[in-house]
Amino acid sequence: MGTGLLFFSLQGLSWADEDTLSPQISGLTVANSKRYLLAYFSLKNGYTQEILTALKSGIPVKYTYEIEINRPRFMMDKTIFHGYVSRTLSYDALRQEYIMMLGPDNPRAISVRTMAEVWPVMFEINGVPLVLASRLHHGTTYILRVRATAEKVESHIPFPGLMDIFSSWGFETKWHELYFTY
Repeated sequence: MGTGLLFFSLQGLSWADEDTLSPQISGLTVANSKRYLLAYFSLKNGYTQEILTALKSGIPVKYTYEIEINRPRFMMDKTIFHGYVSRTLSYDALRQEYIMMLGPDNPRAISVRTMAEVWPVMFEINGVPLVLASRLHHGTTYILRVRATAEKVESHIPFPGLMDIFSSWGFETKWHELYFTY
């Protein structure tokens, strides 16, 4: 018995803000492997001026992607999955390279020289396993929701609260939703 996914998206959820420079989730889609439901999406405009300035000043930035799968019900949706994907970005001024920490399940570091090399690792999330396919019911509609946040990583610099006085920090995108039938 083959499994398939039917996709449909509600108009006006995130696509209405496509012309703005604010950070937003785009390209949200799902697929299934033999065992898992997989999510694919990207973060557009994830580099704000404040974030670039902070990175060059030696302050690491953590991007967290919050992911949910819900089954719509009459009064309240039932949450099937709720999880996070995180990436931490820092800049080493001595070596003039960006360091990306992926994790936390299988932590590893990747070093690159340019911001163009940072993009696919930090802002494109491909094939993240969400839930066992056996937990989903055929013919049932689900909602996949994703949002992203960026925040500074706690550092060991003296007077850490001092940075908050000089700049607004981070962002949180709106939820981006995709309705699909499994």
